[in-house]
Amino acid sequence: GAPLITDRTRLERAESIREKGTIRSQFFRGQVDKYTWRDIGSSYLMSDLQAAYLWAQLEAADRINQQRLSLWQTYYDALTPLARAGRIELPSIPENCGHNAHMFYIKLRDIADRSALINFLKEAEILAVIQYWRFI
Repeated sequence: GAPLITDRTRLERAESIREKGTIRSQFFRGQVDKYTWRDIGSSYLMSDLQAAYLWAQLEAADRINQQRLSLWQTYYDALTPLARAGRIELPSIPENCGHNAHMFYIKLRDIADRSALINFLKEAEILAVIQYWRFI
């Protein structure tokens, strides 16, 4: 992923952390006469190949997101009758909120229903996993 920093007061520190904890970027901009370690950091910079893949995805981001949202809505619409019948629970998106459709999930009534569905889908060679475990 790529960091998105909206608080300009944190930009300098984020840059230092990205530069392995140094002020290397400031040095190359001529803002300091040498660079030293100032903070925690690691090697977070992307390779040229990774940057090229990211750039291509960013250029296509709107189209990719629209396809994902369309597919998400298709699942939602197709499964709504099961939700109305009380067999499953569908995702709930609060009003005035959006989402990027990075995954679609359903909740089942109990473990027996969940296990039966996972087995049914497995027989049809459809991968279904328990993404998040509920805390009790």
